[in-house]
Amino acid sequence: MSIEDDIENFSDMLERSWKEGEYNSIKERNVIISGMGGSGIVGLITKKIMEKDGNKIITAWNEYGLPNWTDNDCHVICVSYSGNTAETISSAVEAEKRNIEWEAITTGGELSSYASKNKKEVTIIEEGHQPRAALPLLLIPVLKKLEITNIDEQIKDAINASKNIRKYHENGATSGIAKRMIGKNVHVYGSGCGEISAYRWKCQIEENAKQKVHWNRLPEFNHNEIVGWEDAGSNNFVVCLRDNDEEESMFKRWEHTQELIWNDTEVFVAKSGTIGEATTTLGKILELIYLGDWVSLELAKNKNIEPEPVKVIEELKKRIE
Repeated sequence: MSIEDDIENFSDMLERSWKEGEYNSIKERNVIISGMGGSGIVGLITKKIMEKDGNKIITAWNEYGLPNWTDNDCHVICVSYSGNTAETISSAVEAEKRNIEWEAITTGGELSSYASKNKKEVTIIEEGHQPRAALPLLLIPVLKKLEITNIDEQIKDAINASKNIRKYHENGATSGIAKRMIGKNVHVYGSGCGEISAYRWKCQIEENAKQKVHWNRLPEFNHNEIVGWEDAGSNNFVVCLRDNDEEESMFKRWEHTQELIWNDTEVFVAKSGTIGEATTTLGKILELIYLGDWVSLELAKNKNIEPEPVKVIEELKKRIE
């Protein structure tokens, strides 16, 4: 299936994964979610949701092995769409070595075989998609396993928001945003629910449109990088991903930041809950993520670039095997 088909079917994948899956609950309070790239974003989203709506400590791990502090009070979820991600497999091996409870979410591959061999739980998800386009299939099982109080409401909200974003795209809005990026140095900034979404924008534009993107988050940006904009040149395009219900302190940061350093810079602002009308944490994150997915695809089209191939990643994998 093409990336365009997958992006078109984002809400369908969300709904299918929500309705079809029944999962065992994770009781441990410390949960490490190991994953890289398109699978690794699962840990970041889950961490943000838990910070706002949950009661577990989530570590999003995108390294080899596991943190030194990992012990029997932890539960490790190894997420790899292909099942052959070297770093994620090494997390599973390390968990097994230390006798730490772990499980896998994957389509198969070496990770599935290793989990089965060691009698660990494996959640097999639908294959046939690009890993970076299979986010709903990877994310929903994790969220349902963690027993977040209002998760069904949040998933339903995310489905509705993504349908609204698709309408926004079909009206030509995402193509217009993408055209403004061509030939520019693109910078994506986020806060609140937009923080994780901004990172996803960076990854999707880089993989799908093969264009370098810089990202950061507020308020941290205001304590260092803002000074670098004094000599940033004129060839820039800035994306600001914000919450529609941000506190007054964050509102002031955004407004004064734009006034101080981006007066002569092209800026696109998207606030969660406005375009897609999301009301929950998950809905707001996925609303802005899905908007960026469409923009990345439209940018690829405008540059006449095929979004699927990631040749340099594949070449790197071959060299380090």
